[in-house]
Amino acid sequence: AYALSALARKVEGRDRLVLLEAGANAVWTIKNEWQHARAVVHFMEELEEPLLERGLEIVSAIETEVVQAAALDGLASKLEGSLLVSRGLDIALAIEWAPTRVEALGCLASKLEGPLLERALDAALAEDSEWTRANALAALAGKLDGSLLERALGATLAIGDKNAQGNVLNALANRLEGNLLDRALQACTSIEDTAARAKVFGALGDRLERMARQTTLTRALISAVAITNTSMCASTLSALADKLEGETRQTALERGLEAALANDDLQLIALLDS
Repeated sequence: AYALSALARKVEGRDRLVLLEAGANAVWTIKNEWQHARAVVHFMEELEEPLLERGLEIVSAIETEVVQAAALDGLASKLEGSLLVSRGLDIALAIEWAPTRVEALGCLASKLEGPLLERALDAALAEDSEWTRANALAALAGKLDGSLLERALGATLAIGDKNAQGNVLNALANRLEGNLLDRALQACTSIEDTAARAKVFGALGDRLERMARQTTLTRALISAVAITNTSMCASTLSALADKLEGETRQTALERGLEAALANDDLQLIALLDS
């Protein structure tokens, strides 16, 4: 299978397809589970139309779920059309171990549209674990809009673990505006982890008009200053300083420099002192 895929890279047209099909057949016959898995992951990156459906059949038959997700990742970018993407989504959602299922869902996220995106969101919202649900929502965040975005935000705000909630809000930030943005900003105040709160305030602040933006970023600054880990405090303040203006920017730079000096972070000291 490896030799056939290497040879296929050097030819074009029908000869390439013949070699790829022969390679797919060879992969199918490998008996050792891990050798089979490695060959599948390697070979998925070489497949193209009209062999993608065959590739999905091979991925579907993989018994080791972590390897199945890796193979799907190698194939995902080449899937076009609702039928192939739907088949890929079937494979992803059939994975039993939740973290791997979410990983596979994330591989397909950029290909999901319309009913398939809604189906993926339904699956994300059905996850039992809050952290798994949060990771699934974050994976889909970049594709959501309209009613799907509103549903995702509502589910995010219902997450009890505020740090998990913050991770999703950070992923959703670039999609939010108007009332949805206001709701997200209100939720930020309840995020317990000061670094996570500062990060989300900073991300949401970028979506606001100048005056409201500076007010929100000042709230991010207050949260960042309260971070007890000096290294994290310094790096967070450094990131915020580029977004702030006037006295608040100077405050961020000064407090960030203090934290960097306390941690002997020479690289960050140079950045903040420049």
